[in-house]
Amino acid sequence: MTCKAIGEKPLALSWTKDRHPFDPSFEPRFAFEERIFSEGMEATIKISSANRKDSSLFTCIAQNAYGRDDTNFQVIVQEPPDRPPSVDVTTKGVALYRLPGPLLTVETASFSSISLSTNRPKVAF
Repeated sequence: MTCKAIGEKPLALSWTKDRHPFDPSFEPRFAFEERIFSEGMEATIKISSANRKDSSLFTCIAQNAYGRDDTNFQVIVQEPPDRPPSVDVTTKGVALYRLPGPLLTVETASFSSISLSTNRPKVAF
């Protein structure tokens, strides 16, 4: 996430995470860089090894003696879902016999049954 602010100096940038004050320099997995240039300043946050807990609304706030402005970064980290606590998978099959005429045809089909065990009664799909 890169936040660039242009304005009269002194200019300050600050961050919030889910609307709470946030200092990325204190987070070990967050790389934080700030760069000052002639027209203003720029701050960049990079998250290494991001996970679902990093999904948040980050807000960059720029302010000086003349006012304040902000911009939002909605970060959504998607991971595969957690495995259900107890899963039993069993495979069952059925054989269908059809007599189309003088020949015997055998067709097979299989299906799986998944049952989930939690504190609630078993559910089968």
